[in-house]
Amino acid sequence: MKKIIFLLLAFILTNSISAQILYDNGAIDDPNNFTLDGRNWDHTNLTYFFENGTTDITNNDEHIAVEQAMAIWETSSEITFTEVNNASNADIVIRWATGNHGDGSNFDTTGGVLAHAFFPPPNSGSLAGDMDFW
Repeated sequence: MKKIIFLLLAFILTNSISAQILYDNGAIDDPNNFTLDGRNWDHTNLTYFFENGTTDITNNDEHIAVEQAMAIWETSSEITFTEVNNASNADIVIRWATGNHGDGSNFDTTGGVLAHAFFPPPNSGSLAGDMDFW
């Protein structure tokens, strides 16, 4: 689970950390598969909000895994993370969803797309990347 969350954050924070660091830590197999888009936040203290959790993981363990992954990012970069109490104040909104979940990029749940992230603002809605977990 921690590796999945770490990979998801890698897509969210594409311009905040280099592909080489991800490669060195084993998060990606080939740094050539990691693309920087050129968009980034204009600040390094990123706020986040948990929109929901998942019943697939007991207690609050999904939140703990995300927070542990963020702590790794904080020690490996100049980024800090602060949890906020609503989505409108968040740079990153974290949610668990299935199928058609309202953002135009459905999850197919049949061995295909299980997670995705979008570029930082200004977000034109273009998809940063889908992730398939086998």
